[in-house]
Amino acid sequence: MKVCFVAQFPPPIHGLSKAVDTLYNSRLRNKYNFTKINITNNRLIIINLVKLLFSRADYFYLTVSQSRGGNLRDLCIMMLLRITRKRYGVHVHGGLHFREVIYHGMPMWQRKLNIHLLSEVSFAISLSESLRPNFIDIVPEKRIWVIENGVSKDNVPSESEFRVTLTERLNKSVKQVLFLSNLIESKGYRKVLEVAAIERKRIVSGEKQRLKFDFAGAFFDVSERNFFESFVREKKLEDFVTYHGVVKGDKKKQLLQNASIFCLPTWYPVEGQPISMLEAMANGEYIISTKHAAIPDIITSECNGILYDHDVDAVQMHKDMTRLSDAKLEKASNSNRACFFRRYTETKYVDKFDSLFTVLENGL
Repeated sequence: MKVCFVAQFPPPIHGLSKAVDTLYNSRLRNKYNFTKINITNNRLIIINLVKLLFSRADYFYLTVSQSRGGNLRDLCIMMLLRITRKRYGVHVHGGLHFREVIYHGMPMWQRKLNIHLLSEVSFAISLSESLRPNFIDIVPEKRIWVIENGVSKDNVPSESEFRVTLTERLNKSVKQVLFLSNLIESKGYRKVLEVAAIERKRIVSGEKQRLKFDFAGAFFDVSERNFFESFVREKKLEDFVTYHGVVKGDKKKQLLQNASIFCLPTWYPVEGQPISMLEAMANGEYIISTKHAAIPDIITSECNGILYDHDVDAVQMHKDMTRLSDAKLEKASNSNRACFFRRYTETKYVDKFDSLFTVLENGL
């Protein structure tokens, strides 16, 4: 069976492109004869439609946009596939914003066309059980699949590595806090900066330092970079905050292993199941985030971390961080790592797609 990926591949690096790239380069690539059409650049839409027209794939795997404009591109793709009687499925790498946009963020003609074309899919994939409603009453229930994201083995330490780094973390009086995501305001990085400013103020008043902050990810807007740099400079946070840029390989691995706390207070509209959070779990970090998208399906207990409403203030976040005992950090570390191996490994992620493609191949 031939499967054509009609999806966003890196660069740039973000959760969707990483997940697609991991699957495309997995052991399934030869088993199902993968090919790809990279739709990252919307200016190439005509060229990509021509490629679709001449593709001889048995199925087309489409990662759909959660914006009204991006949806127009997806409609062109799905219409062409439908007209040429080619079989296709969709994967929403985000939360319930997808359904919200379809029903409340576009004109009636666009909404009706979406519902019609989505009702014809061979499969529809959501990132978690709580996100199945994206497709309810649009796609037949038996065609809806839940496939959680998986983390590349490159970012998962061995058990011996984990034990060594956990001991090192617990022995440190100053805990590393990691923000690992693109630096977009709705991802919550500004709130983490405010927490850092509170920590500095506490130190200036004569108390011992408890926290240090690492930020890693891309700025997609120059105004965000300017804000970050100005805030650090004006609040005199140079000794408390380090920006590492876009990280990968050994640099990323080191940041993940050094951090005791992963902090992502996101309200990003198209958030789904942050891969960086799963990477943090694989490294046994305590998770601090929000009750948003599929995150409550990941952090299900207080021993795994803390989930806030997105309007939580930085004072409360700082208070909770500094109250974390080594015993609580160690318990969360072991719990999160165990949860990761139960649900979020690259192997489990790929195996679920293998099951899906097997069903499609057998016409079940």
